[in-house]
Amino acid sequence: MSRILIIVLTISVFTTMLVTLTLGYEAWRQRRLARRAVSARRMGLEDEALRATLDRPALHGAALWLRTRLDQAGDPRTAQQFVLETAGLAACGLLVTVLFLHGPLKLAGLLLGGIPILLLRRRASIRSKMITEQLPDAFDRIERTLRTGHAFSDALRLASEEMPAPLSEELARVVSLQALGVDLRGSLETLAARNPTNFDIRLFVGAVLLNRETGGNLVEILDHLAETVRERLIFDGKVLALTAEVRLSALILGALPFVVSGALLAIKPTYLAPLLGSDGGREMLLVGVVSLLIGAVLMRRLAAVEG
Repeated sequence: MSRILIIVLTISVFTTMLVTLTLGYEAWRQRRLARRAVSARRMGLEDEALRATLDRPALHGAALWLRTRLDQAGDPRTAQQFVLETAGLAACGLLVTVLFLHGPLKLAGLLLGGIPILLLRRRASIRSKMITEQLPDAFDRIERTLRTGHAFSDALRLASEEMPAPLSEELARVVSLQALGVDLRGSLETLAARNPTNFDIRLFVGAVLLNRETGGNLVEILDHLAETVRERLIFDGKVLALTAEVRLSALILGALPFVVSGALLAIKPTYLAPLLGSDGGREMLLVGVVSLLIGAVLMRRLAAVEG
């Protein structure tokens, strides 16, 4: 009983500290955002544009890396909130493994803290894919605006207003930076830096900047870019169709152990008692889960096609 009481008290103290720190930080952040909003209104600017300009240069190292990944995923959380949530999951996982495992495997619960990072990468990948799918239509809108005689900055602004999210958010940041006095090169380079894994964004930025330096018909360039992106999206769709069997096999093989285990527990709960009730059995389960994750990663790599 004393051991259970100590564990409960430890979890309660940790949860209280985590909640207190989170609430304190949020209160400080809200006051800071309120002061910044006042400054933004005095300057006639949007608060989001002011944040993008003032916050980013002050970040370095791991903080800049994490802020960039959060921006890629379109995650509204701050870097501090993300770190607190990751640390909380890691601590909870560690408490669970300390209760049920022995030896060095007690530290395996810390791996639970990697789940937010994996989910963040997944969201960033999905958002980048959505941006790529919206780029051809954005290129067409910018091209039509340029044909009517408008400037490129006006074409970007109209595209940011007409296109859906998430591409509209990225273009709106470029427009906001220009409103703050940043030149076109700087604002477009910021767009490319916020989407380092999106080849089409970097291609667009490079084409526009090269056109401004060397001259040429930007309308034709955007038309060719739109056609190129559309053809590549069609090719990616064919690749997904060809690798559907491999991806389905990976899904079935990954779900099979859990389905079989659940069926055994429902039909005859005592059948898995030696595996769940002994230290050796739990260690074998942990090794099996790790092996399953490694196999899922390998199957994903096999289904991937280099572009």
